[in-house]
Parts: sequence; structure tokens; C-alpha cells
Amino acid sequence: MILVPSGKNGNFQVLRGDGQGQITGDPQFRLWSDYVSPVRPSALLVDSLVYICSEEGVLRCWDAKTGKEHYRRAVHRHKHFASPVYADGKIYLT
Repeated sequence: MILVPSGKNGNFQVLRGDGQGQITGDPQFRLWSDYVSPVRPSALLVDSLVYICSEEGVLRCWDAKTGKEHYRRAVHRHKHFASPVYADGKIYLT
């Protein structure tokens, strides 16, 4: 699975990782997409879940294969620029 952000609320895509050759624009390799790319923080893939924390401090979670959003929560009120990190069964936002 390949996570492809584009930055500044652009098109965030999740692609299958088993393609060969030129797969650009081939819909059979795109699992899902949404206009949720943050400006700086990277997305995080844990098990079968994708996490993105926006610069506004809103953490969102999707099913990695289907793109179904599980939740969105405000986690703080300050600008957020760091990428989320997973360790010891927890997601850390700094």
C-alpha cells in the first residue's frame, strides 16, 4: 500500500503496491482518494488504518483499503506541523 499526499488540502491517494511499469492514472491501482492532504505532516499507516492530523489539530482516521472515515477529532488548538508517530500501541502528536 502506498500513501500519496499532494499538500495543501490536495488530493490524498491510497494506491495498491503491486503495480508494475507505468500505473499513473490507472484506476485499478487507486484504492481511494480524498481532498485531505495536509501541508506538512505526513500520513501514518497503522495496521489497516490511515491517520492524518491537519495543521489545525484535527486528527482523522480512515480504513486504509476502503477509505471509509472512522472518526475525526480535534486534538489541540495550536498549529500542528509534525508528522504523527506510532510506538508502544499509541499515536503521538507533537
